[in-house]
Amino acid sequence: PAIELEEEILREAFQQQSQKFHPDQGGSPEDFEKINQAYTLLKSRPSRLIAILNHFEVEFDSRGSISPLVDNLFDKVNSTLEQASPLLSKKKQADSPLAKALLEKPILALQEKISLTIAELSEKESLVWETLLEHKENLDIELLQETSRSLIFLQKWRKQLQESFARCW
Repeated sequence: PAIELEEEILREAFQQQSQKFHPDQGGSPEDFEKINQAYTLLKSRPSRLIAILNHFEVEFDSRGSISPLVDNLFDKVNSTLEQASPLLSKKKQADSPLAKALLEKPILALQEKISLTIAELSEKESLVWETLLEHKENLDIELLQETSRSLIFLQKWRKQLQESFARCW
């Protein structure tokens, strides 16, 4: 099973197969759905790793350790989200121009903090992935499990931060 897939090659293969098996081109809806499902699975690194585990008849265990590269981000992400929650509630309730103006500076600071945290998550995701690729010739189940869990956390946190960032507008 391929751990390392270039996104552009994967996307091109998906587009080629989608066109070939699209129901409007004479393909069956079932085959077209299988292609969509495969693409969705393969473009997500954690899903791809979990599929590899399943290929080797190993059940993914969501409990357990995560990469030390990711472990230290719990507090940072939690702190950022805790800071965002009351500030965004105030922003939502602000109905006068003065109240909105008073929140402008803290909201801008929050946006900056969220942006920096998202950038750090992206950096850590790259490092976690690179660590896995360094061991791709000698993969062990625990490294696949740990990497999967780490990437799942990073994606979950990124989504939460992006949602908070979007609420800043």
